[in-house]
Amino acid sequence: MTSIEPYILGSGAASKAIQKSLSIVDVLNPSWGIAKPHLLKRNQKLKDLSPKKNSVLFLANPHSLHSDSIQEAEQAGFSWVLCEKPAAVSLEQLKTLEQVKIPVAVFHGYRQTWGIQTLKKMLEAGDLGAWITIEGRYWQSSAGHKKQSGDTQKTWKDDIALSGAYDVLLDLTTHWADLVFFLAGETPEKVGVWKAFVNSTSPHRDTHNHISMEFSQNRRSMGSISKTAHGSGNDLEIHVIGEKRSVSWAFMNPDELVIGEGGKRMTQHRPDGSSFGSEQYPFHSTGWLEGYVEIIKQYFHHMRGEAFTAYPNLKDQSMILRSLFQK
Repeated sequence: MTSIEPYILGSGAASKAIQKSLSIVDVLNPSWGIAKPHLLKRNQKLKDLSPKKNSVLFLANPHSLHSDSIQEAEQAGFSWVLCEKPAAVSLEQLKTLEQVKIPVAVFHGYRQTWGIQTLKKMLEAGDLGAWITIEGRYWQSSAGHKKQSGDTQKTWKDDIALSGAYDVLLDLTTHWADLVFFLAGETPEKVGVWKAFVNSTSPHRDTHNHISMEFSQNRRSMGSISKTAHGSGNDLEIHVIGEKRSVSWAFMNPDELVIGEGGKRMTQHRPDGSSFGSEQYPFHSTGWLEGYVEIIKQYFHHMRGEAFTAYPNLKDQSMILRSLFQK
């Protein structure tokens, strides 16, 4: 008997990631009865679907359509929605989302990895002493590569009506800000964003950001976020500097934390049998799908009325986007 009936709106890379992640969740939890997802085209009218109590909608359409789709889903009778980030591309869209009553998950998967979750617990336990700053980078090379190769082909991100008025700010910087907000455990008192457009394929597409945040007790965060850092892969690094210890995590080595204390350094590995994400053995993870899998698992626990751990949600997303848009 089918217990969960998924619908996926969109057909690009995010849609495929969701489909793969659903398959993994189904393998790990066969008793949940996850049906083969209904794949919906971008222009599908949600009101025509007549969702059931066990229906769940995944939004993987272009950025600027997310806000309207969430509202349309609720009006159509969906009680369960998971959305690709960002959930909105402007303050105006954020205001309209304030009326949404259904629980909405947002796919900020990096915070759901073992390393970041473990680092959060260390901070809460005071293992680092008072933390001073959270710093790092998130570098990719797609914009620089495209410009240097002479590729002039346009995509939906070159259409401001579909992408919103930014590129790196909405795509990568939202991930960075989500990690910092999550680890800091509070909303910053001040946020500064510097945007560069070197190697941009369209006037609105920023290619490099510097983001600074000021927190209570004179604590800071600084991040370098780029799509034009030549030669980069998906280079995401977080360094938390504390009074007693410093801890570093890198997405390229997601199952380890590097811990510094005085002049010493040690490495903590993800233990065998960890239930995070795909539940693969340490260092055999499924890359950034780990976060997708973990969010879907916890959301489905919620949907089934079972105990669940916190997942990125619409309230979290609103705090992040407000901080970024107002600067």
